[in-house]
Amino acid sequence: MEEFPNLLSPIKIGVHTYRNRIEAAPTIFASVALIPQVSGRVLRMIEDRAKGGCASVINGEIPVNFNDSLRPIIVAGKPLQVTVDFKDFESTAFAVFRKNAEVITEHGAVAISELSHFGMEKPLLDDGIQPLGPVAYTKADGTPVRAFDAESMAKVAGDFADAAYFMKRAGFQGVFVHGGHGWLIGQFLSNRSNKRTDEYGGTIGNRARFPMAILRAIRERCGSGFLIEIRLSGPGEPARRYYHR
Repeated sequence: MEEFPNLLSPIKIGVHTYRNRIEAAPTIFASVALIPQVSGRVLRMIEDRAKGGCASVINGEIPVNFNDSLRPIIVAGKPLQVTVDFKDFESTAFAVFRKNAEVITEHGAVAISELSHFGMEKPLLDDGIQPLGPVAYTKADGTPVRAFDAESMAKVAGDFADAAYFMKRAGFQGVFVHGGHGWLIGQFLSNRSNKRTDEYGGTIGNRARFPMAILRAIRERCGSGFLIEIRLSGPGEPARRYYHR
């Protein structure tokens, strides 16, 4: 460990103390935990990471809504559409995510939940809902993409805030906002996909305007003690993670 002398040292981030600098990254869609046949195995996987000594454990990503960000889970070659009402704190889904948080925190790790929106990468499903992106265009497969406007931006920022608050109520100490893999936030930050000519395009400050609005919406809903982590991918570089306090 001479090369990484601080790896096993604690660090305080916000009001939370991490027992070391090791974070268990998300590796599965969180929605899978809602499938009874595999829920137990998913929980054991998450628990094992906390038991193993990781300072924080991130459960898999879950879309912040199940309309313009819906991607079906493929089980045994068939799509399985699982939905969550992020305003229902009495649901079976809420109980499952509360158990997710419990198996992490009871072993001394910080519980983080990953939230995502697929933006223009949402497939055109039988629901007929078109994907949303920084600009309107037609994909190579013929799928039309709608451009975000002020109303849809406000809705999606609110969706992130609702989902984050749901996870906070379930016992998670923070959320991991997925901006990698070409998902929504990365689409706005990149000048390759964001060709807008209004205040949300052009300079990096303008391209970051909507992502920052999402982070502010989460902060306002969840309070100052709640951890907000954002994952960003850079060209030719591995994904990076930053903390937004």
